[in-house]
Amino acid sequence: MPIEESIVALGKSLGLEVSGDDVEELVEEDNEELTTDELLDHLHQHEARPEETASEEGREKLKKLPTSKIKEMCGMWLKVQTFFDDNHPNTAIASRAGDYYTDNVVNHFRKVIKERGYRPLWTDMLCNRSPVTLKLVLVALKEEGK
Repeated sequence: MPIEESIVALGKSLGLEVSGDDVEELVEEDNEELTTDELLDHLHQHEARPEETASEEGREKLKKLPTSKIKEMCGMWLKVQTFFDDNHPNTAIASRAGDYYTDNVVNHFRKVIKERGYRPLWTDMLCNRSPVTLKLVLVALKEEGK
């Protein structure tokens, strides 16, 4: 699959309206190659971006949110992500999109769980998606639901 098609597919999997023409236009506008140092600078700038701060209202909502509900949603996310990884025709795209969401959304709630002092075994493994870990997490979730 050409890189442009991969970019379009990734954009669409993230819910963006993107076409091959959009990608080609961007490529034409920026077809100069970057040096390794320039690429590293871009990477460091991206990593150094300060996280958006939550509003006071958002923090209050989070305080009222029960830990059990957060754990339940993290478990559901794991099931959803596993389903899409296993069944999407392009597993690389599904995996990257899921990892992006996990890194930027789910991990926030995992930190909240840890800050509250709750550390059950399976919540520590939510982002480690090896097949063995996934089986252990799903078994733990099933046992918890009994």
